[in-house]
Amino acid sequence: MIVRLMGEGQYRVGDDVVERLHELDDEAARAVDAGHEESLRRVLDTMASSVRDSGERLQDEDLSASDLIIPPDDLSLEEAKELFSGEVWNVSKSSQTRDSSCGSMGAWKTRGPLSGRSMRSPLRSASAPARSSRKRAEPPPR
Repeated sequence: MIVRLMGEGQYRVGDDVVERLHELDDEAARAVDAGHEESLRRVLDTMASSVRDSGERLQDEDLSASDLIIPPDDLSLEEAKELFSGEVWNVSKSSQTRDSSCGSMGAWKTRGPLSGRSMRSPLRSASAPARSSRKRAEPPPR
């Protein structure tokens, strides 16, 4: 699986790392729910460290699609609340589904059955739904 660390790059990781990321994903969601910004940052740092330590860094020229995206560890609590609610994420227009097998909160992936759970996860894919509350600019008239 390919994981993108926002602002850093992509890594190929094994299933054991993905499993650990889902455990940490649940911790991050609990930190946001509890309003603990320092705990959130610690968990995001641990997620990124797990990927760096166990993953294979992909070359910047490698254009492989990311399966999961981990936000930066300096994400504020307010930014996390917006991100986890899906209000500001706008990465791709391609197929957008949620994988119900990704932790108790569910991570966004490029394929998989749509889960009925509410989206509360920092783990996102490069095809996460565009849910920006901002109006998109219309193309100029022809």
